[in-house]
Parts: sequence; structure tokens; C-alpha cells
Amino acid sequence: TCKPNYGPNGIRVSVSFYDSSNAFCTYKREFMIENLQLAGSARQILCRSIVRQNGFRVKTHAETSGLVITTTGSPQGQPSSSETYSSIGKTMRVDPCRDIEPTCSVVRQQYVDDKFDRVISSTKNHQKIIDRNLVKLKKDCAASGECLNEEKTVYFQIGITPPQDKRMLGMIANTNLNSHSEIGPTLDRLNKVICTTR
Repeated sequence: TCKPNYGPNGIRVSVSFYDSSNAFCTYKREFMIENLQLAGSARQILCRSIVRQNGFRVKTHAETSGLVITTTGSPQGQPSSSETYSSIGKTMRVDPCRDIEPTCSVVRQQYVDDKFDRVISSTKNHQKIIDRNLVKLKKDCAASGECLNEEKTVYFQIGITPPQDKRMLGMIANTNLNSHSEIGPTLDRLNKVICTTR
């Protein structure tokens, strides 16, 4: 979320970047089965067939097939896993919560397969809108067989003083959204490479 500022009508407004990238692209077998929207014999067949997160086999009363390894639903970083979540992510939409604030707006922006939504509302109602959407995100993930990764869910306040650093997704980000926090560690890594090469 961003530091509040004054909007066109003199109302203090807050802006949040609600990121739903493929960092959430992971699930556990138990989680998926628990939220599977099937019943009866179809559910039983599918649950018996899913061996693990990326392992699948077909079973009948007489025979069992070999284990087939798939990349669908695999950990983040594998290409087809990203493609799968990118497709699912298109269906996940931020609720502007018009009942809380009629003038709240949500603008979706996308960079390659990564996307985020810019949520603009008054400071008074902003936290309520973000909290409701975090609940919605969990429901959306459950409905699509995804598991919300709590370790990668970060509430990051932008523009606060003094600036703060947080390690996120393999890099150090700061509340000013510039590269200053990452420069030191990057130079240290380059120094080690140069020394090793020598």
C-alpha cells in the first residue's frame, strides 16, 4: 500500500498494488482434495489417482497404471506451472467493494505473465477493502486448486519514513521502491565472482 496523499476533492487517498503473481502457484495434495468441487464416484476416482503434487496414476479395481509425472501444479519456476497460474490469475479479480466506498477504483496492470491491481480509495476505508480482498484471494485460490503461500504474502507500506527493507522473492526491496537496498548485496556477489575468476 502507498503513503496516503490528497485526491482531487481534498480527500486523503491510499493506493495499493495488489500483486497476484505466480508466486502463489503451488498446492498440496491434501489442500486440493479438501477443496475439490466434486462428489460421488467421480471424486473418489480422482482422489485415488492424484498421488502427489505433480504425480498422477489411473486406478481401477483390476489394474493400476504407471506413475505419470506432470508439470501442472508443480513448484513455481517451471514454465508450464507459470502458464497455468497465468491463465487462472486472469479469472481472479479484486473486488472494489462499492458497498464500503462507491468511488473506489481498481486498475489492472500486467507485465508479461505477472500482474497486479492498483486499488485507489480513501484512507479511511482502504484497510477494510484490502482485508476483504485478502479473504477473497484465499477463496479464489481454494476454488482453483491453488494454495495461497502465506510465506510470500507481504503487506508492504510504500513511502514511509525512514525507509524499511524486506527480503522478498530472492531480492531486497525497500519502501521507496528503488534499487538502493539491492545495490550492496549485488556488488558483494560480483566481488566474489571476480575474486574467484582471478
